[in-house]
Amino acid sequence: MSIIFPNFFRDRLIGVVALLTIQVFSSMAFSQSDQNGVVHRQQSLPEVRRVGWSIPLPEETKVSTSTEDDLLLLSDSTGVHGLHLSSGLPAWPVGENDFGYLLQSIFAPEKSNSKPSAGTVHKIRGSTYWTAVVPGTSLGTRLTPLELVSLNLTAQGRLEWRQSSEELMNEQNWSFASAPLVKGDEVFILLHHPQKGWRCAALNSSGNRIWSHPVLNLQGDFDTVQLQKSGASLFVITGQNAIELIIHDSIIRERLFEVASSSNDRGTLETLVTETHLVRLCGSQLDIWERTGGTLLFSRVLPVHLTFLWGETQGNMILSGKSLMAMDVNSGKETWRLAPASPGLQGVGRGVMMNGSLLWPTGDELWQIGLAAGEIEKRIPLRQLTGIHGGDLMLLKNSLLIHRSDSISLLELVQPR
Repeated sequence: MSIIFPNFFRDRLIGVVALLTIQVFSSMAFSQSDQNGVVHRQQSLPEVRRVGWSIPLPEETKVSTSTEDDLLLLSDSTGVHGLHLSSGLPAWPVGENDFGYLLQSIFAPEKSNSKPSAGTVHKIRGSTYWTAVVPGTSLGTRLTPLELVSLNLTAQGRLEWRQSSEELMNEQNWSFASAPLVKGDEVFILLHHPQKGWRCAALNSSGNRIWSHPVLNLQGDFDTVQLQKSGASLFVITGQNAIELIIHDSIIRERLFEVASSSNDRGTLETLVTETHLVRLCGSQLDIWERTGGTLLFSRVLPVHLTFLWGETQGNMILSGKSLMAMDVNSGKETWRLAPASPGLQGVGRGVMMNGSLLWPTGDELWQIGLAAGEIEKRIPLRQLTGIHGGDLMLLKNSLLIHRSDSISLLELVQPR
């Protein structure tokens, strides 16, 4: 079977691997939290799982899905690649005459022939490309600080539109400074000007500007800034502060959240907005605000370095890194913690919430953990049974994706007879 992908994918893509059926799950109900921390119940998973396919990935590959279109989206510095979730095969061609190639050659930073205006280039550590899916319609992606584009997922990744940061603001020296955030048919993104500071803009599904508004109190840099949207509020969060833009018709009001201290850790930034709380994890520092009044409930340096915010459930905030912790969301007191000593049993990614339990990926196993007391309910020897190591988990309708830094695998969930 011939599979064509540019560069790394063309040379390294692995097709469907052995259909290895393993009895590892008893029937249980899974739940998964959305980006606002609300836990949603999923259908009961069957007993049988099989490895459907596995592919290697370049470093710093971003992964997102559009389950309505049976698509897995992979973006890296070469462009955006679409795979069919069911088979792992390319969803659209990427030859020299295809839009995928056009996107790759025009927008990838190392291949761009355009010279940016003075003052528009900012040093950004790590990757400079992000993606955001508009369900069922298109993919908004930022591949350079100067360009935002949209691909039509239902038309083999056809280029729908592209928007320049300078054209969007009708002025030179503006650049995009955050990942695009999609809510409904609107796209929100942060922009920066070296002299005029920060603005947040809203675009419609055609890439046209609906509004832009200055963010006067923003502190931080391009490495640690995230957008979150909940109800009529848009939150701009950095390692230094948190700002709420309250949107009512055409009136936008800015509110600065109370801050006890700024994080000096320039590592990872994780943010979460629930109905009642705003949560920020920056390096080892955790801050939780009461959302209505903006009051800082507590700010503490964690005893261990945690990387992932899972969500809020049963009055606890779930966090993980090499260890797994539940913390009372109002007091900041530790409810329970699991800290395996063996490297193969330490956490390696973000898991999923289940009905009263968590599914936590370690290096060699998947652990089912009870939410109430942190007890280990089941240990699944993933690597021993499948040869696959743990990673970030993404629970889909009939499958489980495991994303690691160098590969992604799909485990098919088959209904019992």
